[in-house]
Amino acid sequence: MEGMRLACLRQKFTSFKSIKQVSTTLTVRMWAARELKDGRSVKEMYSFLTKLDVYRKQVIEGWSGKWAEL
Repeated sequence: MEGMRLACLRQKFTSFKSIKQVSTTLTVRMWAARELKDGRSVKEMYSFLTKLDVYRKQVIEGWSGKWAEL
């Protein structure tokens, strides 16, 4: 049981680390586009960040369900 919890915790950490990396990349690109006054790119990056936030919330709900099962 503990081995299963540890494996789930590792997967959760890996998932969140990947999501954070994508979020950081998009934020940097958004700031670069903002400095260049490229409104279309800023809008696209903001849209991607919003979608990523929704996805992150779904992942959290999924992990909450898995964790409750263990």
